[in-house]
Amino acid sequence: MKREITIGEFANLMDVSTHQIRYFEEKGVLYPSYIDENGYRMYGIEQIYILSHILLLRRLNISVSDIKKQFATFLPDDYIDTLEKSIVDIEKQIDALQMLKDSTAKIIKKAKSNQKYMNAFTIKNLPERHLSLIQKTDPSFSFNARNLYNLLYKSNKVEHVYRNDFITLITKNHLHICIESDNIRDYILKEGAYLSYQFLIKEERELDRMIEHFFNYAKENQFQLKGHLIEIENSDIAMFYNDKLSIELQMLTY
Repeated sequence: MKREITIGEFANLMDVSTHQIRYFEEKGVLYPSYIDENGYRMYGIEQIYILSHILLLRRLNISVSDIKKQFATFLPDDYIDTLEKSIVDIEKQIDALQMLKDSTAKIIKKAKSNQKYMNAFTIKNLPERHLSLIQKTDPSFSFNARNLYNLLYKSNKVEHVYRNDFITLITKNHLHICIESDNIRDYILKEGAYLSYQFLIKEERELDRMIEHFFNYAKENQFQLKGHLIEIENSDIAMFYNDKLSIELQMLTY
């Protein structure tokens, strides 16, 4: 009976695929003990130890190219240095995953709130908010593809369309198109109670009718409004509504 095992048996023993074993061979970190007269790759106890070593290092986030270097030249101190660098990389990945988790939780919370208050007028007590101006334009501005490209491509303030809610301050003569910002303070929205109205529109031209409805509601219910009318386009929850836009109107009350 042969002392060595076939690639299939080797894969079963180590709980990997034969493809992975061949991949490690292609990368120069694992070779068979020998290839028999029938062309079968055969693996012995040494290869079991080597593959165990490789799999441990891969589990510790060490690249195959670095593993190859380690097998050729590394001393114990070199391994310690590599693993310490790996910890730094892992911590960066943890931070990135935590940010992804926080972003996902924020979207879920926002989507649930949006569903709860859809087509409803509410009073929201909001903290002070800082806005960064993207562009000041006239009320005829339309969010078509060309205008959006010109608006965003020329600005370094917006990284991606889908990552930012557009917050537009509406006056009689101008639209102040902004995004919320922690650092830049082109505009500051005061802390206070805001009349809020959330709704969906399919076409931009529907917005004027909803704005009129907003002011009629405020008048009928004797809300005293001040400051800018704020229009928020909820980009990060657009996926929930397919071909419609989620819009929120806000205005400070007193």
